[in-house]
Parts: sequence; structure tokens; C-alpha cells
Amino acid sequence: MDKYPGVNLVSEMGSGAPAVDAAHSFRPMFTDQTQVSYGSDDPNVNYQVEQATLFQHPSSDYVVFRAPLNDVIQSWAKYTNVGFYQGKNVDVKVDVAQQQPVKTKFGLIDLGIDTNSFLVCGSNSGSSNDDYTISVDIHFLDHATQKPLILSGYWFFLEINELKIVTVNTPIQKLITMTPAKNHLSFHDQIFQGTDPSGTGPTSSGLTLTYDRVSDFSYSFGPNPKTPNGGGTVDYTQDSFSNIQAPPPAIKGLPVANAYQDSSLYEINQTVPYENVRGYFTGWKVSLPIDPLIIVNPSLTTVTDTNGTNVTKNFDIQLVNNQLGVTAKSSVLSQATFYNRLYRIHVNGHLVPDSSKWLPKMNEQNVIEVAGTPTEFDKMNTDSWSQSTGNTDSVQFEAPTGQVTVKYVDKNQQAIAPDKVTTGVIDTAYQTSPKTVI
Repeated sequence: MDKYPGVNLVSEMGSGAPAVDAAHSFRPMFTDQTQVSYGSDDPNVNYQVEQATLFQHPSSDYVVFRAPLNDVIQSWAKYTNVGFYQGKNVDVKVDVAQQQPVKTKFGLIDLGIDTNSFLVCGSNSGSSNDDYTISVDIHFLDHATQKPLILSGYWFFLEINELKIVTVNTPIQKLITMTPAKNHLSFHDQIFQGTDPSGTGPTSSGLTLTYDRVSDFSYSFGPNPKTPNGGGTVDYTQDSFSNIQAPPPAIKGLPVANAYQDSSLYEINQTVPYENVRGYFTGWKVSLPIDPLIIVNPSLTTVTDTNGTNVTKNFDIQLVNNQLGVTAKSSVLSQATFYNRLYRIHVNGHLVPDSSKWLPKMNEQNVIEVAGTPTEFDKMNTDSWSQSTGNTDSVQFEAPTGQVTVKYVDKNQQAIAPDKVTTGVIDTAYQTSPKTVI
């Protein structure tokens, strides 16, 4: 592998190699908002959810696709809300296909569909003579538009052992793997073959790669012709041979109907990537400048993690000089559980109750938009901070309204016509006219 063009070699996880930069730090992640659907465009392919244990993952849910003899398994699964790229929420659609017709009743494809099995893919023939090559095409989609999304990211393959060959069909931008003394992989172009015994899963048979500006990531895996009953399973983890720089935060402004009441204003999504023990942060925070048009209460700001668990206690949240800071406690940074997570920061507050300040900002739809732009800061065994600024988005306040009631009475205060109620934005002009009495 040391002959691979431009390869970066490491002697152990996280040592020596340059980090995967923030521009290539994206990798799909199963979150609390992920919804899964699956199926096949071939009516002959049947599928059902089953429990299975693959690799070192706990028993998890997999959708199992099966096809009749002499048919080819073609199937798909879609996962929503699997992360953010340059402020956009990402979905992935995975097309999985068997490249040879089914020869035995055991032909099947497993595809993971829960937080433990996410994107783990396996095949099973039940016969050493009937192993199949499986193609996996991962399509990135903009969650809002469902159109293809061009992005850059990284992938980690583990346990390319003596039983299998992995072919990467997407152009490789950077490749990181073990030094020749520890590496048990060979390659031809972008085809990788291992020599490690099956079932051992050493890092010597893995590789980290990055890809650049694509809407699809594609690979295939299958049996090594020199070994019986190969193919097996390709794992999916957030690991890497090198450290990974944190991506920029992604902010989403929310609509607010009751402008003067404390409400959710922004949701800031920040991925903290996989880091090995050589790459733990010594400092980490997200900062959001607060516009004078809004009032934020730090005590109402909360943080949830990938699973939707409230983890606010792990952070110090303060508002200083109109900067909202969410800082991870030092005791948390030294724990592996802090990493490989998507954190959602829920910023709460309300519109400043002074119409003279927000009326000039109100648009024709009687909405006051207030923009926010977050920045992530981190440091690693150094006194200098790295920073990455995210996208800009706006909270949308419906302008506070009031009512004016006009009563029509004679000189004796007796009603001569029904009351007229006019609703409008507070502190703006309204018009009325007298009733003609006949």
C-alpha cells in the first residue's frame, strides 16, 4: 500500500497522518430524527426486518432482501436526517444490488436500519460456490428539495480480510492506511484485497479515504477468488486512521408565532467527529452572536445528542456581551462518549418588547426576520483555537398584534351600530370612520 499514489501512512490509529480536514469531515450518521424506508422495484424480491449480529455490533435490525432462483436482488433503503453539509440537512438513498443471479435458496442481502447497524451491509449464499458480489450506491439528497446534493466527505473501511475484495468506484481524493510493516492490503487501481485471517478484524486491513464534490459514493465487495466462501460483510463505523477536523455548525431559524413569549428561536446542529485518544479536544465551544432585537435566556437553552437525549448538564451555557456560548466541560472532553455525536443546541428567547426597535425591520408580510451565524471553536493539545463558521439563517417572528374596538353610540351612549373590531400590528396606524345616522 505504500506504493499507492499520494498515500498517507500511519503506524497506529491517529498518529502521523494529517487530519481529514473540515471540508471532508461529512459522514452519514443515524440520528434521533432519522426515518427509514426500504423496498425493491422488482416485485419478485421480498424483504422483511430481522434481528442479526454482524461484526462486533450488538444484535440489531436489518432489512433482509431475498429473491427467487436465477433472479438478481435489487433493493434500496432511504434514511432521512443523517447529518448536515454546509447548512443543508442530508438524506441518503442506498441502492444495493447483487451482481450475479441467485443460485441457492440462501441468497440474500442484509442492510442495517437502526442506530447500531446503520449502513452495515452483508451477503450470504450458504455455499462456498455461490458467493456474490454486492454493489452499494449511496446517493446524497438535500432533505428540503430531495434533489441530488454535491458534497465532500470521508469513508472508513475495516476488515478487508483474506475473504473479500472491495472496489471503490468513486474517485479517491486522499488515502490513509497503515505502514507497510503493519499493512496487510494490496491494491490495483481502486481495488483493495486483504490477507488477514477472517474474523480477526485488525486495523491492518482497513483504510480511510476522502472523496471530493460528488453526489454519490459507490463501492462493491465480493469474494476473493483465492479463498472459499468469501464476500461476507462490509462494516460501517465513524472511525478513521487520522483525526478529523470538526465541520462548521449548521443553524436553522424557526418560525415564532408569539413573539413576546419565550420560544425556540434557532436550532444549531454541530457534529463532533470521531476522535481517538490521541485526538481528544482540550477545548470545545459553539458561539452565536445575539442580535439586539432578541432577548435570549441562557437557562432555557438546551443541548440534545444524536439519540435525542438531553445532555445540557455537560455544557456551560453563558451569555456575555451579546455572545451566547455553549462550552463543553473539561471533564466531558476526556471521555470517548463525547465524540462521534451530533449535538443540537436549542436556543430559546423572545423578541425585544420595544416596537420602535423592531418595526423598522418588519417586512410586508408583517414578519421580523433576525439572522444568526454560529461558529465552532476547538483546540487540541495547544493553546490556539481553530474555528469554523457556519451558515446564516433567520428566526421569523410574526409581528405582535393588537385590537382596536370602535363603538358607535349617540349622545346618550346608546349603540347605534355594531362595534367594529380592527386587528393590526401594535403601534401602527389604523383608520376608522363615523357612521351616518338617519
